[in-house]
Amino acid sequence: MISRVFSSLSKYGTYPTLRKAVLKIRRSPILNTYAHWIKNFECREINEFVAAAGCDPQRSADTKLTVIIPVNGLDTDYLGDAIASVQRQSHNNWELICVIESAKHHELADFLALRGQSDSRISLRALCGEEQANGGPFQDGNHELVIFLGQNDMLHPRALECLAVAASTMPHVKLLYTDHDRIDAHQTRFEPYFKPQWSPELLLSQNYVGNLICWNSRFLQTVRDRQESVDEEQEHAMLLRAAPQLKEEDVFHIPFPLYHHRVDGHSDADSSMETPCQLESGSKAVADYWSQAIDCRVEPEVIVDSPLNLYHSKIELQTWPDVTLIVPHRDSPSLLKSVLELWTQTDYPKLKLVLVDHSSSDPAAREMLDELAGTDRATISKYEGPFNFSRMCNQGVKSADPNSHICFLNNDVQLLDFGWLKNLVPYLEISGVVAAGPLLLYPDFSIQHAGIALGIGGFAGHYFKHLPYGAPSYQRWAYSSRNTSALTGAALLTRRSDFDAVGGFDEVDFPTSFSDVDLCLKLSQLGRLVYCPDSKLIHLESQTRPKTDDIENIQRLRSKWGAEIDADTYFPTIFSRLTESMTPNYRTFRPFR
Repeated sequence: MISRVFSSLSKYGTYPTLRKAVLKIRRSPILNTYAHWIKNFECREINEFVAAAGCDPQRSADTKLTVIIPVNGLDTDYLGDAIASVQRQSHNNWELICVIESAKHHELADFLALRGQSDSRISLRALCGEEQANGGPFQDGNHELVIFLGQNDMLHPRALECLAVAASTMPHVKLLYTDHDRIDAHQTRFEPYFKPQWSPELLLSQNYVGNLICWNSRFLQTVRDRQESVDEEQEHAMLLRAAPQLKEEDVFHIPFPLYHHRVDGHSDADSSMETPCQLESGSKAVADYWSQAIDCRVEPEVIVDSPLNLYHSKIELQTWPDVTLIVPHRDSPSLLKSVLELWTQTDYPKLKLVLVDHSSSDPAAREMLDELAGTDRATISKYEGPFNFSRMCNQGVKSADPNSHICFLNNDVQLLDFGWLKNLVPYLEISGVVAAGPLLLYPDFSIQHAGIALGIGGFAGHYFKHLPYGAPSYQRWAYSSRNTSALTGAALLTRRSDFDAVGGFDEVDFPTSFSDVDLCLKLSQLGRLVYCPDSKLIHLESQTRPKTDDIENIQRLRSKWGAEIDADTYFPTIFSRLTESMTPNYRTFRPFR
C-alpha cells in the first residue's frame, strides 16, 4: 500500500495523487449510505430548496396547515411521539386535529384532552356517524391545506416548513407530496423512498405518493367519499379518484424524506409493505379506476402480488382497437420465423403485420417472404437504400391502416407471453397516455428494458439493465407499471394519430441510434408514456445491426433535448447517472432543480 502511494507520488506528483485518493475515498461503499446523506447533505439540500423557492418569508409564515391524526389504537407512547413531531416543527402556523370515534377509547380521549390543554393548537374531534357522513373534520371548511399523519408515524422537523414554502409559492397546486423513509424504536431512519414527479400510472401498481400528502382542502372534498373513514387505508382510493382531474402543474413533489413511517414490533406499521387492509382497499380502488377510465367489457380483475404487494390488472376491453405491428427486417430466416410466430400466436384480435423488408437476398428468407405476401392481414413493404431504421419505420406506418394503433417491433423480439399485447393496449385507452412499452428480457431472463431513464452517461440508459428477472429492485419499480420519459423502439405501442402529429421518426438526425428517445420526447409533449411490466417479450438486442451510440449521435441528442435529459422528472436525482443499475448515490450534494 505504502509503496503504491510513493510510486504514484513520483509518477504523477502530489496534487494528482491526493485527488485520486480523495475520489477513491468518496467512492467507497462505506460512504454510500443513507446515514451519510442525512448527516452531510440533508440539511444543506433543504436549505437550498427553501432558498430556491424565493418565497416571501411572511407569506410562508402565514400559511396555515391542518394536520389530522386518525386515532384507532391505544398506544399512547407512539401517538405522543407523533404529536411531539408536529410540535417540534420549524413552521409554527399549524393546527393538529386528533380524530377518534366518539363511542370508543375514553382513556385515549383523556390523554388527548391533556395534550390540548398544554397546546391550544391541538384539538380532539370525536366523530359520530352523522358527522362522518357530513364530512368529518372538514365540515367547517376552515382548513385550506390538509395533511394526514399516521398515529404511529412522525414528521421531519422541517416537513411543514417545506410544505408551507411550496404551497405559498404555488397557490394553484392541489396536491403536494414528499419522499418518506422508515424509523425504528431507536430513532434510526432507513429505507428511504426517493420518488418521481407525478406518475399516475405508478399508482396502478402501488401507492407511491403516500405517506406525507398535503391536499388543497377544497379539492380533497371533491375526491373524498363522505362515507369513507378518515385514515390512510382510503388514501390510495382518493389519489386514484384525483388522478384524472390532475394536470402535471397541479401536483408538486418535494424531494426529501420528510415523513418517517414507524417500523417496530409493537406498532401497527410493523411491515415493509402495505397492511392487508390497505391492500384490499387499494385493489378495489385500482379496479374502480379502470372501470371509470376505460370501457371495460367485464369488471377489471386486480390481483395482488403477495411477495411484492403490487397490483396487477387484467382488463377486457369492450372493443379491442386494431393494432398493426411494424417490423423492419433483412435476411435472417431464423429471426423472420420468430417474427411470424409472434404475430400468429399473440392472443389479440385484429392484429395485422407490416414487414418492412430491406432488400433481403437470403434464399430461405425470400421463400418465407413470398409465402407471406399472399397472407391475409400481412403486408410486405419493400425498402431499398442504406440502413435507416427511422425511415423504414416511417415507411411501414404509411402501409398501415390509418385508424389502427401501431406497435413497432425489432425483428429480434420474440414471443414470451401470448397475452403481452392485451396487457399493453388498455394503458393506451387511458386519457393522457400516448405510448406504452413492455418489459423486455434477454434470453437468460435478465432485464433488457424496463423503461428509459434520461441522464445516464450524459444521455440515456435503461432502468435495471441486466438485473435478473425476479430479483429485488428499487422500490419494486422493475415490476410496477409507471410513467417514464422514454421507451425503447424495440417494442413501442402508440396511436397512429399521435405518431403522425409529432412527425414520426426523425430520418435525418436520428436514423438509427436514439431514434426512439427522440420520438418519445416528442410524444411526451402530447401526453404520458407508460412502462407495463405485465406485458413481457424476449429481446435478443441488435442481432442484425451494429450499435452506433457514438459521440456524434450523443452530441446531436443533447443539442436537441439537453434540458430534458438533465431534468428527467421520473428519474430521482438521488440515483447515480453513471450506471443503469438504479443505485442511489448518497455521496454527493444534489442541487435543487
